[in-house]
Amino acid sequence: MKRIVLLTALALLFFSCKKDEKKLLYLDISFRTINHNNIHDINELKLQNNKIVNETNSNIINVLNELSVAYLIYLDSIQSLCKSDQTPFFYKGNRSEATKLSHEFSRKTNEFLNKLNNNIKSSTLKKRTYSLLNVDDIKIDKASSIMYVECYFRNVSCETLDFFINERKRNVLLIQKEIFDETLLNNVK
Repeated sequence: MKRIVLLTALALLFFSCKKDEKKLLYLDISFRTINHNNIHDINELKLQNNKIVNETNSNIINVLNELSVAYLIYLDSIQSLCKSDQTPFFYKGNRSEATKLSHEFSRKTNEFLNKLNNNIKSSTLKKRTYSLLNVDDIKIDKASSIMYVECYFRNVSCETLDFFINERKRNVLLIQKEIFDETLLNNVK
């Protein structure tokens, strides 16, 4: 009797593990597909934005383009620092401390956001920009919060870091395109 129960339990365990592996495989495929689509969007948005910059003689568009390009180069540099599945935002170890880069990332992103917002007229676009690009600490409750970098980048693989950075690049380029469109529309009026 014990043997039958044991074999049944092992069989259930085996099949449930196989089921979880399938779920993980589907998640992995979905994750990679979304990242691939983000990379495609990044390339397409770069082409569209560069076309606007090249065809327009606007100081605001040139300034915003320089800001965005500098921030995108900074994001590229973060991606290049991820090696052997060690995120560059934290030192090795379970209770590792945040590196200078994690604080620099928050500071540079906030500077970028402030400079963008200074050149955006639409309050709706300002809110959208903030919503997509902010790196504010995430409130858990009234008394406690967690750093943005801690929440998104602690103990992640380089592939996951790459995904989050590509998502951020895509959002930067989307916002840049929307700002360019808004600027061009305002110049026509």
